[in-house]
Amino acid sequence: MIYHPNPNLYRAGRWAYNEASPLVISGNDGLSITMQSSEGVRQGDPFGPLLFSIGARNTLDALQQHLGPGHAVLAYLDDVYILSEEAGALVTASAFLRENDAGLCLNMSKCTESSLVSVSQGGLEVLGTCVGSAAARTAFLHRKIDEQIPALGRLADLPAQEALLLLRQCLQANLRHLQRSLKTDDITDPWTVLDNALLDRFLAIRGSPRRLESDASLVSLPVRLGGMGLLSYSEVAPHARSAMAETADSLLKTALDHIYTDIEVADDPAESISQSQSQRIRCQKAFVVRREFLLASLPVASRAAVMDNASPLARRWLSAIPFGPHLRLSSTEVAAGLSIRTLCPGQDDHCQHCGQANTFGHDDVCTARPLWRIARHEQVKSLLKKHISTIADTSVKLEPFVPGSHLRTDLRVTGTGSFHGPVSEYDVTIVSAATLAGRSPFSLPSSSFPFSTSSFPLSSSSSDPSLPSTTLASSSLLRQLTFTENEKRTKYEGRTASPFFPIVISSGGTLSPSTVAIFDHWRGLMPSYSLFSRLLSLSLLRARARFFAF
Repeated sequence: MIYHPNPNLYRAGRWAYNEASPLVISGNDGLSITMQSSEGVRQGDPFGPLLFSIGARNTLDALQQHLGPGHAVLAYLDDVYILSEEAGALVTASAFLRENDAGLCLNMSKCTESSLVSVSQGGLEVLGTCVGSAAARTAFLHRKIDEQIPALGRLADLPAQEALLLLRQCLQANLRHLQRSLKTDDITDPWTVLDNALLDRFLAIRGSPRRLESDASLVSLPVRLGGMGLLSYSEVAPHARSAMAETADSLLKTALDHIYTDIEVADDPAESISQSQSQRIRCQKAFVVRREFLLASLPVASRAAVMDNASPLARRWLSAIPFGPHLRLSSTEVAAGLSIRTLCPGQDDHCQHCGQANTFGHDDVCTARPLWRIARHEQVKSLLKKHISTIADTSVKLEPFVPGSHLRTDLRVTGTGSFHGPVSEYDVTIVSAATLAGRSPFSLPSSSFPFSTSSFPLSSSSSDPSLPSTTLASSSLLRQLTFTENEKRTKYEGRTASPFFPIVISSGGTLSPSTVAIFDHWRGLMPSYSLFSRLLSLSLLRARARFFAF
């Protein structure tokens, strides 16, 4: 318990933080001591653990020397472990630490001495994990998972946007450390309960009565690959454990060289670590292979949608924290967004507006739905004007006339923000991946696609059906966006008073190749580009939610 004994330090409704004050600390033994608040480090200061470790290092080295051969002292901050070939090391260590000058001593109420036999049979909880028999580790893991289930259930009391943020950013990561530190390869289906609980909570937020065969695969794919980022514990754990083991073996070979001789690693630990594959690389390979199998099982339009969902702009809304109304999504909008990202159509077999089959993507192209497309276009145009205008020495004019015609482009940018020269003009087009999927990507002339990127292979050889589904889907989507670019160029190029550039964005958020270059130009100049891209992502989602029929 800590309290301020000096009431004069409370002034005008606030503590005088710039002045040191005495703190009275009372312990479990009833004794109290007084210290100044200026002593030590602030709560949460990352230098605190570092300074403690530096201060304790010499004392622990001295303890190692005092215990002698046959003992190994390991410590993580104030958690100290002694590996000993004989009993009684705890008593010896306690006596030694009582006489050290650093003020370190053991809390004997928290200290135990266990034999390896008892650990191998009954298990031992250490540093947040458990070592020992399979039965002990199974019981430990089940207990940890059981503690997570009520927290997941409480998400039902929150608005959908907050629930999704907590699910993706917090709760699903609570036991990730155990994937590395807990041995589970000899436990039957250790993570299934947790994976199912995460999936069930996601589906509850999505709110659709439909359950699709692709749900588990898409939900557990990384967001950057078009999924939801609720990574499967069962899938990740073997890769995480293997990556940890390789790195740990190299480090422990050096730290415990005198007793750790049965592991073959490189003489140089740093070289061994650099040669081992990280958890990220191992998992990335597995995720890419799994996505390839998933795409191969999906219709063409759904493949394009998965690639669309993988674009940076398409996933920006997922991490929007609702600090204000402009960043807040309704539960209906969140449900629509999650349905779109998991290829889930509305619950009706046929569209109530036009009577056609209610397949995924129909919401974007149904002509009988309310016409929100114009409103979406105007919102995007307004966002562009507002944020481009924040660039220094830049002015933006809306809907300038094309000389000698009744046509107008959407934006004329003058000054630093102009993409080419002192003045340039732009016209915005937002197209649905479902609409684009109706065109044959390989019937387009090769001249309609002058760009290529390493992330999206786009050569003419993409028409080869033996190529991976990922290549075909990304090629199809970007070819179609480029085709739309060229339609705009045909309409405006050479007719505007200044250089013309089309801005083509899919309804999900994928940018056409030339639009990527334009946005990269603005990224380096716009002081609020991060906010702009997040608001643009939210605007696109809100528009799609208007079309979506649950």
